[in-house]
Amino acid sequence: MDYGVYAPAVVFIEVFKRQGVEITMEEARAPMGAHKKVRIQEITEAPAGRPFPFACWKNAIELQVCPVEARLKIGDTVPDIGEGLNAGMWVIGLAPTGAHYVVDGIWDVPPVIDEINRRLACGEKP
Repeated sequence: MDYGVYAPAVVFIEVFKRQGVEITMEEARAPMGAHKKVRIQEITEAPAGRPFPFACWKNAIELQVCPVEARLKIGDTVPDIGEGLNAGMWVIGLAPTGAHYVVDGIWDVPPVIDEINRRLACGEKP
């Protein structure tokens, strides 16, 4: 089990809080505690792996995220970034890898989301 990563969960909590939805750390981390074999199985249900966009598209369909330009990918590897770009998503990189935005750490993500939302309001797309 992967119980060591808290940074993404902290961002999830903050993003939900900004929308008026309070969630616990346990709720935010629930999917992150999945066994690696479960994660691999989820990934392989899409036709191809990164940097192909199929897993991102599958997630957007299952989560009913619309419009397309409202999707966001946060990644720390070249395949992560490529997957998001190929899927037509806004991409935030935790490393300088060609993303729309690059941040020093996951704690810098909420202001970037605010900026993306401002750009969306002006009709911009990734």
